[in-house]
Amino acid sequence: MKTYTAYNLHTHSEYCGHGTGKLEEYCIAALSQGIELLGFSEHCPLPDRRFSSSRMDNSQMTVYEKDARERDIKHDSLKVLVGYECDYSPEYISYYRELLDSNRVDYLITGTHFIKTREGRYTSIFTNPMDSYGLKQYADTLLGAINSKLFSFVAHPDLFLSAFNGRKEEAMEVALEIIRCAKKSNLPLEINGNGMLKPKIGGSYQYPKDEFWYLVEKEEAPVVMNTDSHTPSSLIVSYRLIKEYSNKFKLKLVYPEFTDNKLSFREL
Repeated sequence: MKTYTAYNLHTHSEYCGHGTGKLEEYCIAALSQGIELLGFSEHCPLPDRRFSSSRMDNSQMTVYEKDARERDIKHDSLKVLVGYECDYSPEYISYYRELLDSNRVDYLITGTHFIKTREGRYTSIFTNPMDSYGLKQYADTLLGAINSKLFSFVAHPDLFLSAFNGRKEEAMEVALEIIRCAKKSNLPLEINGNGMLKPKIGGSYQYPKDEFWYLVEKEEAPVVMNTDSHTPSSLIVSYRLIKEYSNKFKLKLVYPEFTDNKLSFREL
């Protein structure tokens, strides 16, 4: 059983609609960094086409999946997996379960990008400030995703800390709840490299957030590191940055294995 210490399991491309570069270009970039396991995780289209502006059309799914499988066949020294990054909602549980059971994909990850407002509309965490109501929506969504047992890890779990405009104590209570829930489920939390390439706020990364990862260190929750790259060149840059960032902490790092068509993680 091979444990991959050089990996990236959060990768986007031209298929996601807001990324660039062909899958083959990402494979070449990954190989240049000594990566042995590369997982593509495009934003998952939904049956009702919600959030369609930030992801591929449903009709492109089989094209993307076939393309990724062909990359795996082509590269002997690079294992390539097919996945999706999923916005969780209870109404999509059966849809995500069917995707996993179909063997079309190797894994799913969850990342919360949208929350429901008081008016019942969905708003992006990236572009709108988050109040206490929004914070509760974020927490409920992410905790539901963790408890669903559908996903291999939690993408950018600390994203909300840059969006929330309320009391820091309130935000950190939610952070601790998320961390403890993930630890209980043995679901890794992700140090995400994409936020390290965005403009800094007050001299610090938009994400990852130090205060979150110090809590993760204290709680000894499992941790993975991924680039969340949207261009081939950003994979190279953020792959280096996430490794440097993780050295600030004493984290319980876990590493992927892929056996019998199943992705799992373990400590070294």
